[in-house]
Amino acid sequence: IFYARLPVVLLALLLGLAVYAWSVKLYGKTAGLLSLLLYTTCPNILAHAGLATDDMAFTVFAFLTIWRYSLYNRTKKAADLVLAGAALGLALNAKHTAMLLLPALAGHCLLEYFCHREESGGLKRRCIALGAVFITAVFVLLPFYGVFSVNYFFSGLRTTGDLVGGGHSSFMNGQYSVKGFWNYFIYALVVKTPLPAMICAVMAAAVRLKERRFFDLDSDYLMVFPAFLLLAASFSGFNVGLRHVLPVYPFLFVFCGGAFKFLKGKLSVFLPAALLIWQVQASASVHPYYLTYFNELAGGPEGGHEHLLDSNLDWGQDIKGLNRYLDAENVSDLVLSYFGSTLAVYIGRDFQDLFSGVQEKTGHVNRLLPSKEYLAVSANNLHGVYFREFGKDMLYWLRGKQPRAVIGNNIRVYDITSDARAHEHLANVYFLSGYPKQAERECRRAALLDPRSQMAGFLLALVRIKEKTSERDGLALMRTYLRKNGFSAPSVMPEFLPAPLFRYRYFLVLRYAERKFMEAKAFKEAKAVAELAKLIREMGAGSKGGAGN
Repeated sequence: IFYARLPVVLLALLLGLAVYAWSVKLYGKTAGLLSLLLYTTCPNILAHAGLATDDMAFTVFAFLTIWRYSLYNRTKKAADLVLAGAALGLALNAKHTAMLLLPALAGHCLLEYFCHREESGGLKRRCIALGAVFITAVFVLLPFYGVFSVNYFFSGLRTTGDLVGGGHSSFMNGQYSVKGFWNYFIYALVVKTPLPAMICAVMAAAVRLKERRFFDLDSDYLMVFPAFLLLAASFSGFNVGLRHVLPVYPFLFVFCGGAFKFLKGKLSVFLPAALLIWQVQASASVHPYYLTYFNELAGGPEGGHEHLLDSNLDWGQDIKGLNRYLDAENVSDLVLSYFGSTLAVYIGRDFQDLFSGVQEKTGHVNRLLPSKEYLAVSANNLHGVYFREFGKDMLYWLRGKQPRAVIGNNIRVYDITSDARAHEHLANVYFLSGYPKQAERECRRAALLDPRSQMAGFLLALVRIKEKTSERDGLALMRTYLRKNGFSAPSVMPEFLPAPLFRYRYFLVLRYAERKFMEAKAFKEAKAVAELAKLIREMGAGSKGGAGN
């Protein structure tokens, strides 16, 4: 893992030097230092600089492409064009999103000609320069694919287009969508960018407006590609993380460097110092969990899961931290709902699975008499973003429950050792999703903790009826339940059926039980079960306690 991440760290260091160099060129050394400090203390940069993904590589080479192309406008040196082309080729190899650099560079060419002609020269020369950049990029890209395998690049490009255009399950500020939100990435920037950096950006914009130089050539280079990227992302249905617009940040930090160019006196010292101290504190507060950073507008990392999920907060990190905590707490049994794709062996202990992305699971069922049992749930699973047809309703009952601990600002841990209601809900979840062994265990655990639990007996009967091999036992248990509880439904049942799909599955099993009771000439039980089925069907959208209504 270390060697996989090392190249990304080195690229992030290179990007820091480039941010400093461009800011110094535009605004001077003090501004360059400010830009560099904003960059090196940004939690989003720190998070992705330590991950073996293509996001940082794309960010670095996209920035280098625009920077070197902008330098050519000043130096007119062919070397800058070659470096811009090389960076473009590497960006295209890193990520297909880099195709957006092509219209961005063409846009720069046109802006230079129509708005800054006296600085950039004729259109013909600009087109030749742009062509040189594109040709260099092709020569840099080809070795990665080979002359006769370049079709793989275009095949990948089509796949990316299908993925982006096809939509994806996403979450934003309590809303769910499979088509995406047009303002998702703007919202992500607002709640995940440190407030000191945002204040610097506003001040830099104010300075430029005051000087009537907001749309000068330097500003164009800093704004055109980020604008293209944000515009394209806004039309995308693939809303899974701020990382897809990560290249916005280095441009933003260079832009921020101009914020204090015209400040005078003590204000030019104390204000930058105060903002930088604030940003350092913001980053330090989430160390080492930089991925989970949310600013004060979102309530910090603690409130982040109410705003954005997936790679904005929960990428399956810190399973080791969870294990350390469980060991310290002497936990004997674990119910795990983990958003991650690791192998079961790496979890480090036996666990009863609850919709984890873990591979090679053993189907382990916890003991009926645990000494201490905890439930651990990743943020993505808590909100049910990827639970398909069950969606947000599956674990809604946990959202108002105070966790015993939160590991890595992400994994919520609940003590369910003596919590009968939690075991009733777990039994319900396992029953609805087709895990009879786990469902039966939870029913029996709930009954041990609360012998008066109506829901435990009712659910255990349904679990057995649904499984053909234990159908007779299930009908006997249902008969016992009905006679013991006056042939009525559990008083808390509406709390367990927040969504139409839940009610429909209960309805099907009860109708089946009704038919079996009729065949056995147990007419009183058949009538009672029929009434229960009718009650569930008529619950409609007025169920209590449901997050799905």
